[in-house]
Amino acid sequence: VGAEVSRGSFYKYFPSTDALLREVATQIANELIRMAEPVVQDFDDPAERVASGIRLVARTAIDHPAVAAFLVRLGWPDARSPDVLLDFVRRDLSAGIRQRRFTRMPIALALNITTGAVLGAAHCMLHDDCEADFAEQTAAAALRALGVEPGEAKRLSTRRLRSVEWP
Repeated sequence: VGAEVSRGSFYKYFPSTDALLREVATQIANELIRMAEPVVQDFDDPAERVASGIRLVARTAIDHPAVAAFLVRLGWPDARSPDVLLDFVRRDLSAGIRQRRFTRMPIALALNITTGAVLGAAHCMLHDDCEADFAEQTAAAALRALGVEPGEAKRLSTRRLRSVEWP
C-alpha cells in the first residue's frame, strides 16, 4: 500500500515476500561492504584487509543494531549468487590465496568463513553480555581458519583502524 504497487505487480518482480527481504538484505550487506572499503584499502596485505573488513562490518551491530538484527535474522546473502556484490571480499580472499597468505581452498569456502564470521559476530554483539573485543576475536578466528598463524592473526586483528561514517 505505502509503495503504491499492486500485489500482482509486486509478484512480477519478486516471487515472494521472502525474496523481497533477501534482496533488501543483499543491498544492505553490499552497502556495508562498500562503506568499509575505503578503510580496508588502507592496507596492502590481504589478511589485514579481511581482518579490518570483518571488524568494521561486525561493529555495525553496535552503531546500527536494527540493521545488524535484520541481517542476522535473514542471514547474509548467498556468496554464490551472481547479484551479490561481494567483489571486494572475493578480491582480497583470492589475493590472499594466490599470494599463499591463506591456505589454498575454494573461494566459496573462504567467503563462507568470512561472511559467517561477520554474521556470528554481529549476532553476539547485539547482546549486552558480548565481550567488547568480540569483533577482533572473530577476525582473528577467521584468519586462523583461512590459514594465518595464530600470533599473526591476533596482531592483524587488533591493529588500529580509522573509523567509518555509517549513514
